[in-house]
Amino acid sequence: MKNLILTLLMLTFLAACSGDGGSSSNVSAVGAGSLQVVMNLTSSDADSLVLRGTLSGGGDSVHKAFDASTSSANFDDLSAGSWSFEALLYDAGEVVQNGTGDVTITDGATAYLTIKLSALYGYLAVTIPFESGSSNNIASGIMTLTNVSDDSDTCVDTLALGDSEATFSCGPLTIDATYSVVIKLYDDDGDVLYTFEDELTISSASTELSWTLTSYASTVSLVVSLELSDSATISATLSLPGSSARAPTAGEVLISEVYATTTSSESATKFVELYNGTSDSISLNDCIIGDKSSTSMTNKTKLDGIVLPPTSYYAIGGADASGVQNTSLTAAIVPANSSYNKPILVVCGDEKTVIDSVYFGYSSSGTSDVSEGVIVPLVTKTSTHLILSEWENRLTSADAWCNSSTSTPGAAAPEECSASDSEE
Repeated sequence: MKNLILTLLMLTFLAACSGDGGSSSNVSAVGAGSLQVVMNLTSSDADSLVLRGTLSGGGDSVHKAFDASTSSANFDDLSAGSWSFEALLYDAGEVVQNGTGDVTITDGATAYLTIKLSALYGYLAVTIPFESGSSNNIASGIMTLTNVSDDSDTCVDTLALGDSEATFSCGPLTIDATYSVVIKLYDDDGDVLYTFEDELTISSASTELSWTLTSYASTVSLVVSLELSDSATISATLSLPGSSARAPTAGEVLISEVYATTTSSESATKFVELYNGTSDSISLNDCIIGDKSSTSMTNKTKLDGIVLPPTSYYAIGGADASGVQNTSLTAAIVPANSSYNKPILVVCGDEKTVIDSVYFGYSSSGTSDVSEGVIVPLVTKTSTHLILSEWENRLTSADAWCNSSTSTPGAAAPEECSASDSEE
């Protein structure tokens, strides 16, 4: 992490003294000025500071490199006149900050010059504090930053896991460039616990930062503390949700896959998959899944006792459904023949809050408008997957869905059913 680095150059020019016979006098000698440099470096990561000076009109120049731990140094025999100075701060062989300043050296006078360094690169540091000593089951993580205008400009960092917090850091990053940011946090089994994506602009001119990371079914606001200074360091605090599960609101748990059959002998192999697109654990206590007649919910299956971790899938199937986590589904929930269309709903709280609903049916085009919405076409013995990046269009466009011969109960959709920017 880079902190604000301010280099103060204090120039003191002293006239030289000389004696002549039995008398003495002070003589201002052109070309006999001396320069004392006092450096205040507040970055332990800097390699060196280079100071270059040029006398106006040419003829004289100075150049010195100082170790970052050096607090002062001297130039001698500087000519009177107007000098332009440039300070260059190096980190790992790269100039990460620079600054310029002008000063006039006058015989017999004292002059001062302050050069404030400006960032050429930025740095991002993300801290994830663990409340009450709980790490939310986080075991590892990766943060990837990619310049949206130059994908070769990429920074990847692995999570540094401590007792009370975990951290990421990336840099140097190009100033006044926009980066896509992807943060993934994993548990001990390598399963994704949290995924965040957003874009972030590293700007030396900014004094405020608005950074909201989004998941597919909800918006997650982060607590972000800004420390953007002339070294362009951004410090963000990622506050994870609590470990206790909460009830869902509309659109937070999605119907993400449906496997259908048409014959009664295969009805028990049907399943419906749910997806939690939030950064919270969601409890489905007091929730049911079922179909709906014109007046009421029918063919209900209770979802009590089911908790969905963040960004996770959960499949509920009939007694013979393969690969599902739960086999308590009433198979009649899924449309039973090629002439029957109906909505499937997830409702919670005394059947008053609709969390998600999809109007499924056996339709070749999937474009027939009905009162409940666009028909999502089912194909028998084929899984119909929701493309997560299109989740907001799931009720209005059949194009948000994909039929595949590959079923993935409790897991992400197969590649052919994932848009290029969808999250798996």
